Amino acid sequence: MSDQLFSHSIIWKSSYLSSIFAKESGLKFNLTTVAHNIRMSPKDYECLKFHAIRSIRICCNHFKDLQEYSIENGDEESRIDIVRVLNTCLNESSREHLRRLEFIYPEILPDDWMDTVGKLLPNLQILVCCLPEEEPFRRVCMSFPSLIHLNIGHTSTGNLNAIRHLENLQVLVVEDSDFDSHEGLEGLFELPNLRVIEVPHTYGFIECLLHFDRPLMNLRSLGCFASDITEEEVRRIVEMHPSLEQIDVFETSCELIDFSELPVKVINLGTIKSTMRTLRLYSQKYYEYIDTCCDRIATFLESKTKCQGLKEYEFLELMMEVFDVDGAEDSFIRCLKQFFEYSFPDQSMTSIIKNIDSNELLDASKKALLAKRKWAAQVILSHFPESVEEE
Repeated sequence: MSDQLFSHSIIWKSSYLSSIFAKESGLKFNLTTVAHNIRMSPKDYECLKFHAIRSIRICCNHFKDLQEYSIENGDEESRIDIVRVLNTCLNESSREHLRRLEFIYPEILPDDWMDTVGKLLPNLQILVCCLPEEEPFRRVCMSFPSLIHLNIGHTSTGNLNAIRHLENLQVLVVEDSDFDSHEGLEGLFELPNLRVIEVPHTYGFIECLLHFDRPLMNLRSLGCFASDITEEEVRRIVEMHPSLEQIDVFETSCELIDFSELPVKVINLGTIKSTMRTLRLYSQKYYEYIDTCCDRIATFLESKTKCQGLKEYEFLELMMEVFDVDGAEDSFIRCLKQFFEYSFPDQSMTSIIKNIDSNELLDASKKALLAKRKWAAQVILSHFPESVEEE
């Protein structure tokens, strides 16, 4: 509950945070996660020592102008004393057991920050940090041997071979990068536990990966959002990786292609089922894609094409999830309305609700479905009222 309360509290001014979560406040919180996109003062960070922090995001820029956290760097701009920062906001137990660390603006850290932080946080499992150059990336791979998840943001070199040192790595994320040589990817094939690769806004990666003509043995999920992957590459990747369960090609040239014959779950707008997957995934990440997905689903329902396998319970459950995230936008209402016209033609929302209310079925699964159907009909009625006489 403490992490949830903190999430709600961040709507307040950051100057209040230290007083809210300080030990002296008398509030019995047990905060474990501080990974929100808010500005925190050094005093706010200091109060985190009273909690068992397991996940933290540190914006190095917040300490930039504070002399006590600065390290002289010759004639160059001073760097942030990251060891002091971590010792300030994490107690001994938190340093020992910290699971996730994210750095914002790591370029103002000392060149050897990987070595010192690696020793300070011996059990770190997840690191999110922009590592555009080859040497910092290599040093991270050498300094954090326990990592299971690494997000390096943008890389300008395309050489990921140092990753072979992360034998436990399960998830790799590389964003907004260009790969023009397969040689920099050879180290990926030495990672027996690598299950997830995400390469959004990245170009050349899939082409270089396919050059090896052999699979990543345990790859389960491949995310290629807004990348240059082609239809041919999608089919080759799937054929080459029998372990693959899901591939994301949303916002690519393959976005509208029907891949339903492939033995994997595809994230795109090719069919109503793949669009529903896309909506579920991206409604939690980027709200702006909710309208795109809802409009696409409505189009499928209106034209009654590629709707095979649509299950009412799954559809309505997804709509309720989206409603909680984004409310009843026009595209959402259109999508719900088209669903009823597809599934219950020539029936008014009023009559549907009456039929549900008069149903005395005892089966729990049926009751759950009818409750969702009634909710959806009521949402539509709130936007398109029907006359009292209408049956």
